[in-house]
Amino acid sequence: MRFRLALLALIAFCYLPGLASPAAYDDLYGVLLNPRLKDASAVAKGFRDPAPVPPEGVRTPGYAWRPLTEASFALNLWAGLQGLRILNILLHWGSCLAVLWVVAQLFPAERHLGRWAALCFAVHPLGVAAVTYVYQRFTGLEALLAFLTLGLYWTARGKTWGGRYLGALACGLLTMMAKETGATLPLMLAAVEWILRDPVEPARAVWKRWLPFACLPLLVLIQVHRAELLQVAASGEGLAAMAGFRRSDYALIQLPMVMRYLGFAAFPFPLRFVFDRIVHAGVEIPPPPLGPALASGALLLGLLAWTLFGPRKHRLPRLGLALFLAPLALESSVFPTVHVGWTYRCYPGLLGAGLVFAWAATRIRAWMPGMALVLLACAAWGENRLWSRQADLLCRDVRNAFHDPLTWRGVAEGYLTRGHPKESLGLMTQALRFPCHTARLRETAIRALLAQGKPEATVQAHGLLARSLQDFPQDPDILWLAVEEAERLGEPQRLARLASREALVQVPRPELALWFADRHAGSSDPAGGEAVLRRSLGQYPLHPQLWESLGRVQASQGHLDEAERSYRRALALFPGFAQAHLNLGALLFHRKDLEGAEAEFRQALRLDPGYTKARENLERIAGLKGAGR
Repeated sequence: MRFRLALLALIAFCYLPGLASPAAYDDLYGVLLNPRLKDASAVAKGFRDPAPVPPEGVRTPGYAWRPLTEASFALNLWAGLQGLRILNILLHWGSCLAVLWVVAQLFPAERHLGRWAALCFAVHPLGVAAVTYVYQRFTGLEALLAFLTLGLYWTARGKTWGGRYLGALACGLLTMMAKETGATLPLMLAAVEWILRDPVEPARAVWKRWLPFACLPLLVLIQVHRAELLQVAASGEGLAAMAGFRRSDYALIQLPMVMRYLGFAAFPFPLRFVFDRIVHAGVEIPPPPLGPALASGALLLGLLAWTLFGPRKHRLPRLGLALFLAPLALESSVFPTVHVGWTYRCYPGLLGAGLVFAWAATRIRAWMPGMALVLLACAAWGENRLWSRQADLLCRDVRNAFHDPLTWRGVAEGYLTRGHPKESLGLMTQALRFPCHTARLRETAIRALLAQGKPEATVQAHGLLARSLQDFPQDPDILWLAVEEAERLGEPQRLARLASREALVQVPRPELALWFADRHAGSSDPAGGEAVLRRSLGQYPLHPQLWESLGRVQASQGHLDEAERSYRRALALFPGFAQAHLNLGALLFHRKDLEGAEAEFRQALRLDPGYTKARENLERIAGLKGAGR
C-alpha cells in the first residue's frame, strides 16, 4: 500500500502543474461544449452508431468509434475542466497499478521488476499528452483496459473459460469501445504467448485460448466498414480519399515516425514531437520520403526479427519491444489520419518501455535507474508546465513544424481570435516566406492586417488581396474574403465583378455558394445559382442553409415540388431553422394548404418570437378563415 501511495504522490508532482491548464486543442469543442455529451440518448446511441456526428469545430475521423470514453466524458462533464483532468490523473494511477500487477503476473520470479516498470510508466513524459490533454482520455482508458485484459488473460491461461478468462474477454471488448486502436490487443496477447511460451504446452491449447480475442477486433472492423459506407453515401468519398492519400503512402510516412517514437521512449530529452510532421487533408500530398522510409523499415524488420526469434535469455527486453510496437501497428498503417506526430499514441506502449527500463534497472547499479527516474519526472513536470501555458505550447508547435506553414497559420489564427493581430501578423510574415500553401497563409495575413484597424495596414491588406485574386483566381477562401471586404466597404461594382467570375461556379464553399445563389435569385439566370448550390451540396450534404437556399431558388423557378423537398430536407437536418419553416409555410399557402401553412408559420414564430413575417402571415390566414365562415 505504501508503494501505491508513493506512486500517487509521484504522479501528483508530475501532473499537478498541468491541472490548471486552459482547454487545449479539441478539449473545448470535443468535450466541454460538445452538445452530444449532454444528451443521454445520443450517448447511448453512440454504442450502436459507427460514426456519430462530431461536434462543431472538431474533425473526427469516420472510424473513431469510441462510445465508452464518450460515456465517461458525459458522466464526468459536470466536474468541469479540472475535474476531467483529475479523473485522467486517477486513470493514469490506475494504469500504473495495472502495470505493477501485470508484470508481477508475467514474471513472478523477478523481484522488484513490477515496481521499476510502474515507476517508469508513472513519470515518463510520453504519457503527458494522454493525461493532460483531456480529449485524449480515449487513449488512457484504452491502455488501462488493455493492461487489465492482459493480466486477466495470463492468470487464466490454465483455466480457459473460467471467471478470469471471461473477465479478460469483457475487458477486451471494453477496450475496443474505448478507442478503435484497441483492436491491436490480440497482437499484444500473441506477443506474450510467443515470447513467454511454455515449450511443453500444446499449440492447440494456445490457439484455443487466444482465438476468441482475435475475433474481438471484428467489431471494430464492422463499425469502420459501416462508417466508410456512410462517408461514401454522404460525400462520395471513403476514408482514404478523405485523408487525401493512399494507405501505402501513409505507411511509408509512418515508418520514420515509429523510429522516432522508439527514440523518445528511451531518450525523451527534450520532448519535442507534437506536430513533428503533418499531412493535411484537402491539399496536394507530397510524395512520401522513400529513403528514410525504407531505412526505417529495414531497421524495424531487424528489430521485429530479434523480437520474435532472439535468445530466450533476452525474452524480457524482447517482450518489452513487442508490447511497445504492437499498439502502434494499427494506427501506423491501416487507418490514415491527418496528424501523424502525436506522442499520446505511445501511451499504451509505455508498458513495453517500462518493462525494458525495469530489465535494465535490475541489472545495473541502483542509483543509476533512480537518477533516470528523477530526470524522467522532471521532464514530465516540465511538459505539464508547458501545457499550463497554452501560448507556449502553440509556439513550440510552430518551432517544431518550421517546414509546415499550415501550423504557423493555425497559431496565427489563434492569436487573431484572442485579439492579438500584431503577434498574428508577425507569425504570418515569417510563414509567407514558404512557397507552399500560400493561399491559406495570405488569407490569414490579410485578416491580421485588417484586424489592426490602421489605415496603412488596411491599404496593405487590400494590395495583398488584389495580388492574391490574381495568383489564386479559383481559391474559395480568397474569393470569400474578397466578397466580405467588398460588402463591408459597400462596393457594388466590385461585388458584380466577383459574381461574374467563372471560377465561382466551380467552388463548393458553403458561404460563397449561398452568396452566389442570393445574387442570382432575382436575376434572369436563377439556374446558375442552383448549379452552384448543388455542387456545394455534393461536398456538404448535411448543410441545412444550402438546402433552404436551394429550395428558394427552385421556388423562384416554379419547381414547387422540388422546393418543398429541399425545405423539408433542411428542417430534417435542423428543426430549429425558422426561415425554412417560414418559406415552407409560404409554399403551402401558395398551394391553398392553409392548415399546413399555419402550422409552419406558428413553428417559425415559436422559434423566433420577433419574426414579423411569420406573425403577418398568421394574421392573413386568420383573416381568410374568418372570411370563409
